[in-house]
Amino acid sequence: MRQNSDPLPYIQFDRAAKPKVIDVATLISCTPQHAQGSMMNFWELCGDPREIERLLREGKDAVVLPAEEVASRFEIASGKAVDPRRLASIGLLEAQGEGTFRVRGMSRYFDPIRRRISRLSAAQVAGKASAAARKETLGSAQPRSGHRSKVVRTPPERPPNDSRTSFEPSAERSPERPPKTAYSGQRSADIFKEEEAEAEAPPLPLEILPPVVSKPETPPDSAGAPLRPEEKRAPLTYEKPTTPPENWLGPDFFRWAQHVRQINGYVAEKWPRGHALEDWFATAVSTPNVTVGRLKEGFYAYGDDPHWKGRNCPFGGFMSQWASFMPREARHAAR
Repeated sequence: MRQNSDPLPYIQFDRAAKPKVIDVATLISCTPQHAQGSMMNFWELCGDPREIERLLREGKDAVVLPAEEVASRFEIASGKAVDPRRLASIGLLEAQGEGTFRVRGMSRYFDPIRRRISRLSAAQVAGKASAAARKETLGSAQPRSGHRSKVVRTPPERPPNDSRTSFEPSAERSPERPPKTAYSGQRSADIFKEEEAEAEAPPLPLEILPPVVSKPETPPDSAGAPLRPEEKRAPLTYEKPTTPPENWLGPDFFRWAQHVRQINGYVAEKWPRGHALEDWFATAVSTPNVTVGRLKEGFYAYGDDPHWKGRNCPFGGFMSQWASFMPREARHAAR
């Protein structure tokens, strides 16, 4: 799949934000379709990749704007003039004090930019290390297509090619070489001298390498044996999110769940592939009577279940059976 240079090639609308559509529609007196489009346009105005990259490089992980800027952007997005305090009352914004507001729902826009900055930083570090290694080895940091050989052998000089176009013998012979005679069983003196001179020529200098000392093989299970590949791989570790649970998305819940599993002695798992995690979390939190808090309680109950405890409580098991660990009213709604 080809990747666009734009880290945010499309605008995401999480299913967990669907309940807010009705609140926005009621607030600005429009249809739910108009309200949903207004929310997407508002997030797009607040999610400019250059602005988010600037915030991340400044050590910030949220979009905080003054009240005038928030009102201006929402009016551009929806065509309606709304007091930012009313948007904060329905959960679209969060008041930060001194007339500033944090735009909620922007974490999904920060993650791609954060990954791009991390890749660029890693590439820069690798490039500097490669340049330093080339400078130390070759004397120059500039990359080269190959290395020149230390010993250069020059071919012997030859007379220029004959300009004849046929294979007929020349009427004149070169004065430098005597004419050929019939083989008489003896070598000519000139040829012998040439071969003798070649034999007496000193050999080309060779680079003397240190002798290779082979080390005795060490049994794999004895002391001092090299680690196996699986022992060299560092285990995964996860830190629990620092944001409030009501602002969590799928990746935040996954990090929290892996942190709980690590505390209880289980090995951390890899990230689920594709969009399975985001789709599952959006379906779960959009179910009536299901909140992030209840999902956390359900995960604790899942960890106490004897069946899943005997299988090390994999996160995939909770994704497939989460409704079984919800309260009764939530179980009925999830069916």
